[in-house]
Amino acid sequence: MRLPRGLPEKPVAQAAALLALHRLHAASEAAKLLAKASDPEALHDLRVGLRRLRVVVRAYAPSFEGALKRKTVKALRRLAKDTNSARDAEVLEGMLKAWGKDLHPSRKPGFDALLAKARKSAPEDGRAFISSACRDFTALEAGLREDLSALAAGPPAETETFGERSADRLRQASRLLAAGLRAIQEPSDDEHIHEARIAGKGLRYLLEPFLSRSFLCRKAVGHLKKLQDDLGTMHDLNLLLKACRRCAKKAASSWAVGLVEAEAGRAGRPGRAASNSPDNPVPGLVHAACLARQERLAAFKRFTTRWDPAKTGSFFREVEDAASILVGRMVPQQDRTS
Repeated sequence: MRLPRGLPEKPVAQAAALLALHRLHAASEAAKLLAKASDPEALHDLRVGLRRLRVVVRAYAPSFEGALKRKTVKALRRLAKDTNSARDAEVLEGMLKAWGKDLHPSRKPGFDALLAKARKSAPEDGRAFISSACRDFTALEAGLREDLSALAAGPPAETETFGERSADRLRQASRLLAAGLRAIQEPSDDEHIHEARIAGKGLRYLLEPFLSRSFLCRKAVGHLKKLQDDLGTMHDLNLLLKACRRCAKKAASSWAVGLVEAEAGRAGRPGRAASNSPDNPVPGLVHAACLARQERLAAFKRFTTRWDPAKTGSFFREVEDAASILVGRMVPQQDRTS
């Protein structure tokens, strides 16, 4: 399904409904592939499709009032949250498996402890979880498509154009992202990193419908994709470091208790607890924490280089120019045709 043409000039409610239908169609295609288990990336695509749809519904909420049932909006939010719940566990497991190749045997117990923790956070029955998500989406889709289609075909209720409303939303999203970026001072500032990442996604999804309209939109989306990668990497590594700390408290203490108990049960002369015991999780936990810290620092350096004050200021000026284009107030040189 192609993105409808001429969205900026259409009445805001009609254009927002058309855009939401486009996002709903993308999520629907992902859900079909997921139900057939024919595409390993389908769950990710469904998550992204739902996020893009929710951004439209939230950003243009006043235009959807009365057209979308409140329970439908709540069900959409719940489904997006449910399908995203296992995401962190999947990422952690993927990192550990990648780092675990050719792992020294002494580090394996620690990695096994981290893998067990990651898998504990994932749904117990992956296929049942996917089937449930597909059923929930199917139940939601029909009513949502009907309501959006009625709104798109109905008479315009507002004089404001979609371009004018979108320009306002782009400026709001820019201010939110700028505040989030300023708050990040260290690679360990995970709360601020996560909030800035969400703000960056929101701005990116608001810009995407206008990629064909302006080079500035395409340029900004390119920058935001790199930002998402860097912030996402730091967030994931912070989660892994948190898991290392928790495992160190639990797994290492359990191992130490086991050594003491074994020693207490020995007959004859006392021995010495060997730190290189094959069951010792500490070397693996330390190794994982070291790798995570190094990669987090590299991601933070990329982030600070790409988003230094001068580059950040230039980025937000270009987003402002892109917003102005949507209301027809300027045509930048690079967007003009001869």
